[in-house]
This record gives sequence, C-alpha cells and structure tokens, in this order.
Amino acid sequence: MRFLKSVPLITWVIALAAVTVAFISAFGLFNNFELISYDRRMKMRPALRSSSDIVLIEIADDTLKTLGKWPLPRDFHASLVKVLKDYGASQIVFDVMFPEATAYDEVFAEEAKSAGNVYLPMVFYLEEKQKKGYLPPEAGAILSDLAPALKGAPRGESQINVFVDPDGKYRRAPLFIRYEGRN
Repeated sequence: MRFLKSVPLITWVIALAAVTVAFISAFGLFNNFELISYDRRMKMRPALRSSSDIVLIEIADDTLKTLGKWPLPRDFHASLVKVLKDYGASQIVFDVMFPEATAYDEVFAEEAKSAGNVYLPMVFYLEEKQKKGYLPPEAGAILSDLAPALKGAPRGESQINVFVDPDGKYRRAPLFIRYEGRN
C-alpha cells in the first residue's frame, strides 16, 4: 500500500489514459479517424517521382464513346498488344478481366503469344479475416479466371485483387496471393 502512495498522481493519470486508449483502439473505435487522417497525409506529402519508362493506358468514358460499348472486343486488345510490342514495350500488363469466351479470343491469344511479354489477370476469393499481416493472403478459390482460349497465351498470370476498407475506399492491394501452395 505504501508503494501506491509513493507514485505521483500524474503517473496514474498517464497510465489510466494509456490503458483507456489501448482499450478503445482494440475495438477499432479510431479506425475511421485513422483512415481520414491517412487520406489527408497522402494528399499533403510531396508528389512521388514517376518513371517515364512506365505508361498507363486508361480505357475511359471518351474511349468507350469512340470505340463502342464495354467490354471491348478482344481484337481491340490484340491490336493494342501489337502496337505496344512494335513500340518496344518490355512488359504489357492488363488489369482488365477476360473470363468469358468470345469470338476473338484466338486472335488475342496469338498476339499475346507473339509478343511474349503479356500478363493477364485473375481475381481470387480472399477471406476477410486474412487481410492483416505480412504473409501473402491465402486464396480459397478463383473468382474470375481467364477464358479457356487465353490460358497459356500470356507470359504470365497476375492478380488484380484489392481490399475494401470499412469506409468503402480502396487503399490496399496484395502484392502476392497464395493459391494452391504457390504465390
């Protein structure tokens, strides 16, 4: 009892505040504040340097008005691969899914094989509880695979999974996903 009286009051106040904050944090009451704070900090930081060797080609609304409705035919993607190959692209990575079979799959597959540097995506089912941590998330199944004619055509297959934060925004994407024992 003598020990308790010898500890200054400020120490007890700090200890109680620390325990209270830890308790509140354990239940995620600060999560929304952290997400808002994170967004503001990202806007305030200096612009990141980008490489002129990386080119992003966006299929925007004006593209769709010019070329027609979505999804674009696979011969469009085949033409894009050919042009990029002719201009010396070292890698061509798509983040557009190609799950259904179409009439132009063979054309697209041949152009992808010819280029030899095309990567096409898949989408995996990831369980919610696996979002946190440093290990690659484990996929339970494939949600969107490549159309049968495109299998084996690209140099490699990638993934375009993202995690949705509690406020509905996309801020995180896994670099690797483990599926059937491989990344």
